[in-house]
Amino acid sequence: MKRTIVLGAGTAAIALLTLATDSLRADSTNYVTIHATMLLQGSTNEVRDVDTVASPKEYEVDTKQILAWAAQDEYAEGKYGSTTFPAGAQLVEIDDPQTGWSYQVVDGHNQFLADVSDVVSSGSSSNSVYCGKINTATGVDVATVTAWRLHQFAYDDSAIVAIPTLAEKRQTAGVNFYLRGLETRSFKDATPNSAGNYTEKYEGQVSNGVGEGVWGALPVIVEGEFEYTATLELHIQ
Repeated sequence: MKRTIVLGAGTAAIALLTLATDSLRADSTNYVTIHATMLLQGSTNEVRDVDTVASPKEYEVDTKQILAWAAQDEYAEGKYGSTTFPAGAQLVEIDDPQTGWSYQVVDGHNQFLADVSDVVSSGSSSNSVYCGKINTATGVDVATVTAWRLHQFAYDDSAIVAIPTLAEKRQTAGVNFYLRGLETRSFKDATPNSAGNYTEKYEGQVSNGVGEGVWGALPVIVEGEFEYTATLELHIQ
């Protein structure tokens, strides 16, 4: 018997930790949260050949702001019918065995609203290290398994083409940045029942991410954290 734990996630590199000899990869919905600060280049004032450059402006970037940019961009290219998502909307990362990883927005009842994979992405390092206690016959974690890797969250709407209409001129958010750091992931399995079914709770967090990008015409430096959480329903084969 065997099971595969997905350690890497995103539209870029995916790292798999195979714990036995046959594999089972379950669908998963990973809820994404981000808390970051952008430092925007300050303005320059020139007087008598002397440039005075203002201090950088700080701008808070959280999940709500990511959703606001995504709604604006998806609306601009005609893929979503409003410039805002409804209250309670959440950003999720979906693992589909058939189509791979994607980023979506769901409402407060987990109903699909929009695919935002054209502006939101993630990637991970090819290497990862881990520790823990695993039943090699079933692939079930006997104790919490912890893994570490480099991971990146990115937002980039530079390839989005706004579709103008007779009623309005649609505009994109004009945002392009990444946030990268050491991610710590934990996997905790419940005891399987008599049918071999069990749940796995998983969390991945980058606590001290850094990155850079552009907002409009302004260069930005970004620092902050982002997190993925999920509860998976698994089965021993």
